[in-house]
Amino acid sequence: MLLRRTLSTLLIAVSVQVASPAVWAGSDIDVPGLLMKMADGFRMLDYHGQLMYEQNSKMHSVEIVHLVRDGKEYERVLTLDGSQSEIIREGKPVDCYQPGELILRDNLPQGLIRNIGSLEDFYTFTVGEEDVRIAGRKAHVLKIEPKDDYRFGYELAIDKESGLLLHSQMMSETGQVMEQFKFVSLQLGDIDEKALQPVTKNFKKIPQGDCMDAEHMSASSHDTPWQMDLPQGYAFCIYENPKGVSPNAMVYSDGLSTFTVFVNRGEEVSDSHREGSTLMYSRSINVQNEIYTVTVVGEIPEATAHKVASSLRYK
Repeated sequence: MLLRRTLSTLLIAVSVQVASPAVWAGSDIDVPGLLMKMADGFRMLDYHGQLMYEQNSKMHSVEIVHLVRDGKEYERVLTLDGSQSEIIREGKPVDCYQPGELILRDNLPQGLIRNIGSLEDFYTFTVGEEDVRIAGRKAHVLKIEPKDDYRFGYELAIDKESGLLLHSQMMSETGQVMEQFKFVSLQLGDIDEKALQPVTKNFKKIPQGDCMDAEHMSASSHDTPWQMDLPQGYAFCIYENPKGVSPNAMVYSDGLSTFTVFVNRGEEVSDSHREGSTLMYSRSINVQNEIYTVTVVGEIPEATAHKVASSLRYK
């Protein structure tokens, strides 16, 4: 879901390797501390609210309930307009990390982080001079601007009291808003556990994703037969090839932007289209006189996908 993807990407990934005071233009705020508080708040706070999100120039509204009990996260998300959908997520440990998150937590073996810089090498972070008011709460404004053409930027509004992310906008290369969400009402703390109970008959339970560790990622990096030219700052996360079937899937991240590369034997293909901020880019490439279809999927500029897909080769 868009909300879960956006929150998990921003609130965790942006929170660690951004410690140099030189990048905090025009502010005496402890931004690394603010971002750490934001990341912890996302996982650890109890909150219940309604928010609006925009994708493909269409506005949607949802209700979200999030609680932490005995070190595990529980969440219910309900669409409030259009086709009704309700999602229940329960039992994820608060210390469970996904692939991109580990990069920024300095939890990768040295062999994998050899060419990875910190986020401040690839993004500029600027705190707004004035606070904004979101869902009746005062918030800091943080702009995250890429230093090259291989990643997107963000503008965030972070609750001053709790550190919870209240408003997020993903910006294109030209500064246009590609996707965004914004709380319109919010209750923090003192949330009744009954609020987690589904209110529709056709609700769906989402299983917990795999929790990654550095050893798993290190081992899987030797399994993939492929290599490609990555924009500086991106690193290999994980290789998936269940039971040796195609397509191969490889995940890469700079800690804030993440994309997946699928490789399969195939016919001549050339296609590129975008759903909201998510790009789906496919092209064919000849590797040792055999045609392969390379598909890159992620919230990235087309220049990133082209650079990666066009350089596919065997190790």
